[in-house]
Amino acid sequence: MTVEKDIAQALAEDGEACEDPEAERQRQREALIRMRDCYAQRLHFVELLDAAESRLRGLLSSKTNTDVTEAISVVVELRLKGVPAATKAFDQVLGLVWSRHPPIKDAAVDAFNRMHLEGRDTVTAVRSMLEMYEQGCTGGSWTYTHLASVQELIQLS
Repeated sequence: MTVEKDIAQALAEDGEACEDPEAERQRQREALIRMRDCYAQRLHFVELLDAAESRLRGLLSSKTNTDVTEAISVVVELRLKGVPAATKAFDQVLGLVWSRHPPIKDAAVDAFNRMHLEGRDTVTAVRSMLEMYEQGCTGGSWTYTHLASVQELIQLS
């Protein structure tokens, strides 16, 4: 259904339909070429985000505290914007609650608060955390460490 909407929008942006069948066909062809280019750019953008996700995960395990805290901030912003590429990175952030470095531990607690508690009533916050548990457990990517990390984050919040 989205492609049909995109086609209709591309044709609408191009102006009125032509009475000449050949001119109308050319107009439609040009609209489809613009759409193809747009989809190619979208795909390239997604590929760039995927590449950035692995770099962010690398920064989350950096020995430099500022690298880690800045990477946490970026991961949270991406997750708040709904970017799926940051999901694994956020799972890694959860484990940083066990860091021996106070700035990293504090950044992990702050990230958890921003993602699941800040500005939410109790029902919404609980729903958000239950969804997080469900996604982590059904996806098969969570371990007992993730569960313990979330428990610790809740206690520190």
